[in-house]
Amino acid sequence: MNASFYIDESGNTGTNWDDKTQPYFVYGGWLVPDDRKEEAVNYLNGILASIQGSELKAKSFLKGKSGTYRFYNLFKKLVIEFGFLPFFGVTDKKFMIAAKIVETFFDCDYNPNVNDYLSRPVELKKALAVCIFQDEQVMQNFSTLIKNGTVTIDLMKKINEQLIQIFQDQNQEKVADTLKSLSDENLSKMIKEFEALTSNGTRMRHIALTGTMLIELLKNIEFYSAMQKSYVSVYHDNLRNYDDVFNDLRSKFLHKAIPSIFGTDSKPFLSNFPHIDSLTLLNSKDEILIQAADLLCGFVSKTFQEIATKKRIDDNSIIVFQFLAHLYDMFNDVGIKLWNLYGEYQFLTDFLSAIFQNAEFSSEDHLRIIDAEFPLALNK
Repeated sequence: MNASFYIDESGNTGTNWDDKTQPYFVYGGWLVPDDRKEEAVNYLNGILASIQGSELKAKSFLKGKSGTYRFYNLFKKLVIEFGFLPFFGVTDKKFMIAAKIVETFFDCDYNPNVNDYLSRPVELKKALAVCIFQDEQVMQNFSTLIKNGTVTIDLMKKINEQLIQIFQDQNQEKVADTLKSLSDENLSKMIKEFEALTSNGTRMRHIALTGTMLIELLKNIEFYSAMQKSYVSVYHDNLRNYDDVFNDLRSKFLHKAIPSIFGTDSKPFLSNFPHIDSLTLLNSKDEILIQAADLLCGFVSKTFQEIATKKRIDDNSIIVFQFLAHLYDMFNDVGIKLWNLYGEYQFLTDFLSAIFQNAEFSSEDHLRIIDAEFPLALNK
């Protein structure tokens, strides 16, 4: 049975990843069986009529004490009765600054002291980013490069010095040593990569999170569709000035060749998505199923912001996320991730502790991972 995937987002601040008012980028939506689409649209239009609004928007729909109860009822109806599947990702944008630092300073194309082990989707990159994440100064300095697409060589040298100190303070001398001998030429190449990606700062959307996250979403839609032997049409809210990003994605990934699989068993990457027929941009005001995706993203964002501020989330939200956890486990067993969290290890621990309040969870030891794996990344 063919399906349609409707996508929206919450918390997109472009390349401003250190926005304190919107710390999370939630991106995703609903995979809708085509044979249930008409019924679902009628149901959603009924809700829209009852609230006397021009469209369904999370900001108003979730407002007040009854907001999460309204979403709980909608979620139950869409998933259990109509067979919708939620696919989404939650990104701690500030942590992405640290992750980008790792991808830049430990890229073997620019750092001659490491090999291509770190070019793979390994846990080591995340562990290194955790070391960096809590240092506000280096994060602010590097965010300048992300926001502007370029920085001076002097600022890049300062960032490198700060990174050396960060790793030395955490007794990671082997890591620090790989940064000590970086030359001005090495650092200039790092800057030039950003300048090339952004056309000297004029196309900043090419380093925004949207493109990367969309590829990850569509990868899992492809896995699901291949398993179901079905085809999917994708409908995305029309983002202003992102046409070239979507066109690049179409030309690279939306063709029918049998895909190659890269990466690892736990984190695979596909060369293309043959079961995805199309990617169409629509005005969300005219498509109520994209509005339903906005409700999903808004609900998830609201819940994670409450968790971050140590606020107890209500019972309706707990029920929804416990069901999402059940769906995650069920689909993860066959290699499909319905949803994903992108942040430090404590990010996941805090989430699980809020959802399963009677259970105890501990964070991964990132220093242990570095001690075990970083020698594999060293040039001998």
